[in-house]
Amino acid sequence: MKLKIFILFFLVLSLISAPAWAMDSRKAVLNGTLVGDNDPAGLVLDSGDSFVNPAYLTKYGNLLGVEGSTDLVSGFAFVDLDLMGLFGNFGVHANRNFGMKKTSTLTTTGDIDNLELNYLGAAAGVNLGSDFVNINSLNNVVSWGVLYALSMGDTLKFGFAFNYIGNSVEGNVNSNPTNLNPAAFSKSISDLEIRLGTVLNLEIFQLAGDVGIGFPTYSYSLSVTNEEADFSPMNLDFNIRLVLALKKEVDAVFRFHYAGYGGELSIDPDTAAPLNGSTMDIGRNDIAIFAGALFEGKKGVAGVEVGFRNVSYTVEGTIENPVSDTSKNNLTTTTFPIIRILGERKIIEWLTLLGSVEYQSSGRSTDINADSTIGTTDYETKGLSQSTVDINLGAIFSFDEFFIEGHLTRRIVFVGLPDSFTPLNASASVGYRF
Repeated sequence: MKLKIFILFFLVLSLISAPAWAMDSRKAVLNGTLVGDNDPAGLVLDSGDSFVNPAYLTKYGNLLGVEGSTDLVSGFAFVDLDLMGLFGNFGVHANRNFGMKKTSTLTTTGDIDNLELNYLGAAAGVNLGSDFVNINSLNNVVSWGVLYALSMGDTLKFGFAFNYIGNSVEGNVNSNPTNLNPAAFSKSISDLEIRLGTVLNLEIFQLAGDVGIGFPTYSYSLSVTNEEADFSPMNLDFNIRLVLALKKEVDAVFRFHYAGYGGELSIDPDTAAPLNGSTMDIGRNDIAIFAGALFEGKKGVAGVEVGFRNVSYTVEGTIENPVSDTSKNNLTTTTFPIIRILGERKIIEWLTLLGSVEYQSSGRSTDINADSTIGTTDYETKGLSQSTVDINLGAIFSFDEFFIEGHLTRRIVFVGLPDSFTPLNASASVGYRF
């Protein structure tokens, strides 16, 4: 197995080739991202990077795209406003993953659904009226956003983006159809994000940076028991990408990424009763650093990069009682090294082939205190170390202004014996340049 992997490494290196103007499926192959996710720019730039750093929008002119994977379908449109005698570039998108929708913040808490169970008890699953609408996550809700970018000549570019997603339900929860006084019920969840980006182009280097601030909210109420819950954290992420021109066709690329959110989930099963509420501190911090080299030839590109990533979660709960302690379940995952080798080659006028291989080695630890009883102590558990290899393959078919791209990913997980394979992940994108 390992011999086959190394052979594939060298095959990818041999694909010295010209970058295609494509979308998320290409980005998934070359940079190891997910189709439809707002992930920061990787070793190779693509149109999907505009959703994170909107200053890149000036690079792609007029472009329409529809992208689909096994998880979602999204679409976008980029327009050069010069066509209308205006300044700048404008873009819109629908159903992309960002913020709370991307991180599934609320689905990991485990406490929100319990609020309804406190009231419904054994009657759960009968006629729940409005509560048939599950909005504890935003996975099936369509997001949307707008982008604008402006060039100050070839040297400096600025961009702005606004993204939003939301869902709500209200009405009566009635576990007994003959009840003439059903309980009033409401639940809402939303996320709003603002992004700023810039790109500075000089003769020997390019420096790009972007920052995003998000304001997710969640609220819940049930009148019959005075139940209430509220969660209003803040998201913050920023990215820096530095490209140094070493030679005519060789660049050194350095990337830094930080993303974090944090807030307090407040849960009160009965606002009229004392000392029965609870709070949960929920947070996540993600830091990644990459360094690599990109080789550009007449017919394509090849590259290699090495990276480090550390992701830590905070889930700490307390109850409204002066003699209680703090329970916690804080997970930290450290991944090093991350090694990615990629390549892309234009085979004939209408066909470009691309591929990459990525190796990761990670370990995890968890800081745990199982309950909120006074006197219980924290302890740390060590998870199994895990090594994975991702094999990504893709193709781009170009027909004048139209192009179609596809991608396949298979992950091999090495944890003890035997080795295992994750399900095949696939995506496709269709674009039109005008």
